[in-house]
Amino acid sequence: MTKTYRLPLVGTSWKMNKTTSEALAYLERLQQRLKGQSAVSVFILPAFTALTEARGFLRSSKSNIMLGSQNAHWDDAGAFTGEVSVPMLKEIGCRFVEINHQERRHWFGETDETANWKIRAALRHGLSPIICLGEEKREGWPEVESFLRNQLARLLQDVDEEEAAGVILAYEPRWAIGAAEAAPPSHVELVHTMLRQLLTEKYNASVAKAIPILYGGSVNLQNTAELIALTEVDGLFVGRAALDADGFAQLVEIAGETYK
Repeated sequence: MTKTYRLPLVGTSWKMNKTTSEALAYLERLQQRLKGQSAVSVFILPAFTALTEARGFLRSSKSNIMLGSQNAHWDDAGAFTGEVSVPMLKEIGCRFVEINHQERRHWFGETDETANWKIRAALRHGLSPIICLGEEKREGWPEVESFLRNQLARLLQDVDEEEAAGVILAYEPRWAIGAAEAAPPSHVELVHTMLRQLLTEKYNASVAKAIPILYGGSVNLQNTAELIALTEVDGLFVGRAALDADGFAQLVEIAGETYK
């Protein structure tokens, strides 16, 4: 899979926020604020209802902002009421699909197995899966290392070297999502270094280096510079701090100025 973005990669999932009209107003403002910005690759993941109109706006304005979805089903079509398939998302211009977020696991029964099916479906159709992973509880390093080693192996099961080139990892420990503070930078660096090593063991150093590893979990204007400066952090996956277009634009600017 040929990548059409550069690092750092900074994006946001709006979760279940913003109607279509609100989404378009946000994008118009974000486009104004980021005009001429080329240091950071930016993506947004709106709700399903706003995807088509969002893509139309981004195309008409010749924006560099990239579009993705917050979820997808693993089958291309079928009797899955309320679900959306990867081919449907590809047709409307999505380039990314978020998979395995902690909220999907907690509320909707997502598992490593079903996430793996979705990852392989995204790759099969040329979309980049943004694969969320992370421990649920704040534990000691041996427990964290064991959990992530096993989870990554299950999520990437049957994903070969060629397909892995399209993968994006987003380390998002559940205990840091929606919290007062992000995970400590020393912890983030330790985890990202370990994930890179695990990717090297599974594939090779070249493939491992090419897979972006983002950090997500209470990213904000105050901690962006410190997080993006970490050696093994290739970008940021932002939640509530990006719901305001001006705030997200400022965060992107900080990331562009700080990224090593």
